[in-house]
This record gives sequence, C-alpha cells and structure tokens, in this order.
Amino acid sequence: MENEGAQSGDGATGGDQSKDGSGKFVPPSDGSWIPKVRHDEAVNAERGRVARLEAELAALRLAQQRQPEKDEEPAKRYTKAELNAAVSSQTITADQADEIWAKQIREDAKREVKAEVLGIVEANLAQERVGTDLEEYKRLAPEIMEDGSETRQRVREEFDYLVSMGHAGKVEDPKTLQTQLLAIRAVLGPIDKLRTAKSARRDTESHEETGGASAGGQRRQAKSAWDSLDKRQKDYYEAKIRDGMYKDKAAVEAELKFSRKPHSGRTSARA
Repeated sequence: MENEGAQSGDGATGGDQSKDGSGKFVPPSDGSWIPKVRHDEAVNAERGRVARLEAELAALRLAQQRQPEKDEEPAKRYTKAELNAAVSSQTITADQADEIWAKQIREDAKREVKAEVLGIVEANLAQERVGTDLEEYKRLAPEIMEDGSETRQRVREEFDYLVSMGHAGKVEDPKTLQTQLLAIRAVLGPIDKLRTAKSARRDTESHEETGGASAGGQRRQAKSAWDSLDKRQKDYYEAKIRDGMYKDKAAVEAELKFSRKPHSGRTSARA
C-alpha cells in the first residue's frame, strides 16, 4: 500500500503483542497501549459527536431545501435591461431600480455562503465518520494492523487497486483515509455485519469452553451476574453507574445476586 497508507495512517496499534513466560498478554510500557474499555469510551464519545453533527446537518439541509407555500410565489428576478426599461417607461425610479438590483445581489451572496457552509459541514462530517469507522474496524479486527497478517495483505492489495483507479493514496492527502476505509470495508464487509459475526463467534467459543468441562470446571467458568444480562439491561446499568447510582459493576452484581436469592423477598425492578 503506497506510503504504508493501509496502516490506517495513524499507527494506532499493530506489530506483535508482547507475552510473558505463561503466554499471557503484557501491555507495553511505552504508553502506546490503552485498555479496551478506554478505547470503547473514546469511540462511543466520537460516535455521539458524529451523531450530533449529522443532526445539525439534517436541520441545515431541511432549512435550505424548504419549499415555498403553495400561495407563495418565488420572487421575480430582473435583468439590468428590464430595470432600465422600467425606468425609461417611468414605471419605477432609478433609485428603485438600483435597490432592486442590489437586493438581488445580496440574495445571491446569501445563497452562495449557505451552500459553501453546507459543503464544509458535509466534508467535515464525512472526515469525522471516516476516522470513527477506521477505529471501529481496528477494534473489531486488530489483525489489519499486524504486519505480515493475511488480512492486512488483502487490505493492502485492495488499497493499491483503489489508488490505481484514481482514489487518493498519498499520506499528505486527507482523502487517503477514505481510500483506506474503502479498502478495509471491501475486505471485511460492513461494520455492523462484522460486529455481529464477532459477537456470535465469541458466544460459540464461550459455549464450547464451558460445554466440555467437568461440573466443577463449569461452575468456575459460569458467567458472572453482569455477563448474564442482555444488552438492554447492561445499557441501563451502565447509565446508572455513570449517574453515580452504583459505584461500579461489582456493586450492580452484588445487588443482582441478592435479588436472585431464593425467598429473598426482593426482586430487581431494574433488570
């Protein structure tokens, strides 16, 4: 990929992950690694910002494209010749003709400025969306950042093809990020489908790990109270943690365990 463009341009992650003697992952100490929960928080915050920009853009488009009422006639535009003819026939004065002409110029300027602002907003929004999608692909498929991986090689080949077809490919060109995103999407598919596939794979692996274990092992590998919640319930409790109602997930699990004890006399209304 030209100029190592498909390395996502920012070198966020990649290379071999360090392991200790037991084979467990050891985070690098150079500050280049952040916990997954922090990465997810940053990605979600960026998604929220993009969503707000999209809403603002939609409102701007609506205001620009508003159609006049049925009984509202569009203002007639006059040429210089028409205005001069009206002055000659004493239909209007020369001052009135000058004011009509000046007003038309002001309206043209307003339309041009509005179109320019809309174009800038759309460009910025597209760039923000590209960055967010790239980060999500890296989270779901970190192998695209690993030199020598088959997936990364396929992305590089797709990137080179897109560049050969006229897409941006130079590091200094902001549109190169769009080419990288197109290449990754062509190889891995849409983000939503990739996310669903990854989730289903994790569920299958978890089932296989617990299915063949002994009874004692099954108890040790059983899901925690938090993991047993569905997405809607997790979203609810995460919001309550942010609001300060619960200290952390452990506090939520403690309440869930208590509420699920036989004959406890309590049920969890929140779950």
